[in-house]
Amino acid sequence: GNQTPVAGGLVPYSGRFWRCDRPVSAQGRACSCQDCTESCPVIPPPAPLPAPWTVGLIPGSLLMCIIAFLALLALFALSLALALALRRRGRAGTHAAPAAGCPAGVGCDSQVWLAKVFRGWGTAVARRPVPVIAASLVLVIALSAGLSYISLTTDPVELWSAPGSRARREKDYHDANFGPFFRTNQVIITVPGRPDYTYHSVLFGENSFSGMFDKAIVLQLLDFQTRLRDIQVWSEEAQRNISLRDVCFAPLHPNSPDTSDCAVNSLLQYFQNNRSRINAQGTQTMHGVTGTVDWRDHFLYCANSPLSFKDNTVMGMSCMADYGAPVFPFLAVGGYEGADFTQAQAFIMTFSLNSYSATDPKLQYALLWEKEYLRILQEYKKNKSIGFDFVYMAERSLEDEINRTTAEDIPIFAISYLVIFIYIALALGEYNSWRTVLIDSKITLGLGGILVVLGSVLSSMGFYAYIGVPSSLIVLEVVPFLVLAVGADNIFILVLQYQRDVRREGESREEQIGRVLGDVGPSMLLCSFSETVCFFLGALTKMPAVRTFALYAALAVLLDFLLQMSAFVALLSLDARREEAARFDICCCVRSKTRRKKKKK
Repeated sequence: GNQTPVAGGLVPYSGRFWRCDRPVSAQGRACSCQDCTESCPVIPPPAPLPAPWTVGLIPGSLLMCIIAFLALLALFALSLALALALRRRGRAGTHAAPAAGCPAGVGCDSQVWLAKVFRGWGTAVARRPVPVIAASLVLVIALSAGLSYISLTTDPVELWSAPGSRARREKDYHDANFGPFFRTNQVIITVPGRPDYTYHSVLFGENSFSGMFDKAIVLQLLDFQTRLRDIQVWSEEAQRNISLRDVCFAPLHPNSPDTSDCAVNSLLQYFQNNRSRINAQGTQTMHGVTGTVDWRDHFLYCANSPLSFKDNTVMGMSCMADYGAPVFPFLAVGGYEGADFTQAQAFIMTFSLNSYSATDPKLQYALLWEKEYLRILQEYKKNKSIGFDFVYMAERSLEDEINRTTAEDIPIFAISYLVIFIYIALALGEYNSWRTVLIDSKITLGLGGILVVLGSVLSSMGFYAYIGVPSSLIVLEVVPFLVLAVGADNIFILVLQYQRDVRREGESREEQIGRVLGDVGPSMLLCSFSETVCFFLGALTKMPAVRTFALYAALAVLLDFLLQMSAFVALLSLDARREEAARFDICCCVRSKTRRKKKKK
């Protein structure tokens, strides 16, 4: 055997060694897989993924797409050739004359048919403007009433993760079996401008500490943390004060915790949040050298051995937190390199609260506590007497920020609509003389166009609220501006085309409006229809926020087009009637003595 002498009087073990994956007796058990790698079962490697489908060197999916494209292209070419052949045989002469701006071709017939439909519709609406406006108003009110059932989704998880995605399914499984992950409320403390210093420890030698490691700062942090731990806020629902113990994550006493049982992680937990232990000192001799040990020696020991119940100083203090768990150094300090915790540039303070489902009334208790927590931190921010700076967040901070920015965007939203209204009212007017400015202005018509846009947005939101599709703040902020852009464009197209048109001999006002609508209606239809189809296709995505936005936008654009073809055309007819009667805009009961010169062909 090995005859190598052992120094220091040590006697080598001469007994039998046992492998960790074998029991020491027939009744014994081998070590578990957690402690012994050899005890772990052999996991077969996963089967290789099937090779991608290829046809030669070309991917099969790409080849199928190319074939489908070529087939559609051939079908289009065949239909085009057939149409041209029929037209050459003289069948084209039997069709109605092409509309203005319609070149002879395949799409001319459909444009002529659409122009005829819009002409008849516009004439009918222009002849009965009041019933059309009343019917449109009833429809908008009926759909907008659904807003009373609207529900807003502000949870980022619900907004940006698909319910059927793997990550979402795994989270739901975890929450159903182990409970939701706790709510994190965190404060990061910094002390800028303090120089580093060197501490000569009897136990650990010479160590360089950042300027943050000052007893006065640590004691201020203790007062700061105590103020947050002792938060109490009145709950109208519970009719009592809610404190940290009502909502905190307490791993060892989850049913009836005390405040000291709550999981609060910080540097102060190395001293169990006890002021006397931070102030504790002792005299200790190490290797013949006698010196004083204090809170810094305890920190040096705990940073390297956070699971210890007793340090190696004469003070004999525990490193465990007062709630019974270890506080690892990366949870207490930050801004260091490697494992040099004494050079940390920040202290971290974390309050962990239980996470509750949306139907649990305790969720409101947690939100109340977090609201008060944020209010107190904002007060500390204004206090210039404290010796440190800090940044903070709560679990509810993201939703609060979204709600805050939305509230701040409401004035911007109102101003944008007001600016567009003023622009439409001024730009739509066809001014001939300063004497007829009040007749030529289009303030009422511009206001009607804005109300049509708002009505389409509210109707879209109300319709989806009726059928239970939740909304989001993205919809509230973006869809109104999107529909306003589309709606304002259509308003200018229709009104300016009517102003530039000259009434034909023997043509009534209503027939002229119908003919103008027949000229521009097909293009407005194709534009609105293509936008609606694109948004409905966007609703095929599985991401809830994008899907909801696409659904609301699609229906809003569609309703905006329908209301413009009905209510706005009726308003245009009434405005044209007022203008020809030389009545003032807004004050239509007042007639001017000066009449505008009519345009005739």
